[in-house]
Amino acid sequence: MRTTLQVALLTGFILLAETGCASIHKIAIDRGKVIAVANIITEQAKMEDLSKGIQAGKDYVFFIGKGQSIPLKASLNLPMAKIAPVKNSIIFTQDTYLMISKSGLMISPDGERWALIQDLKTQKELFGAGKSKGYLSIGFGITKEDGAAITLDVGTN
Repeated sequence: MRTTLQVALLTGFILLAETGCASIHKIAIDRGKVIAVANIITEQAKMEDLSKGIQAGKDYVFFIGKGQSIPLKASLNLPMAKIAPVKNSIIFTQDTYLMISKSGLMISPDGERWALIQDLKTQKELFGAGKSKGYLSIGFGITKEDGAAITLDVGTN
């Protein structure tokens, strides 16, 4: 499950190109079956069961509460350079729902209105980013304290 969520989250948060017109999907979910990530993140057996369910094609809805921190593993593999896998955390600034289903990965701020993870235009609308522009900043610098360093900054303004 971690691999599936990591790939989906990284795809959604790193891609900056907008795709097509906004398309909000209204999907009613059974609130009683929403899985709070805070309740399963440390329970390996539950995560393994969910992973098997996802691989078998079952649909799941996960809830991540505002302020919750989830481990994030990131790596980069390009022809000219690569980053060894590093551990960090992603901290959610809004309540967020993730739906993994046969139709793909969707994201929602309220569990009612959904956007495909690759539809950044709709995500901006749903999560209140309005007319914010996305940015990707890559820098290179040298300091006495840190030596040479490359910086990466992705976000909205």
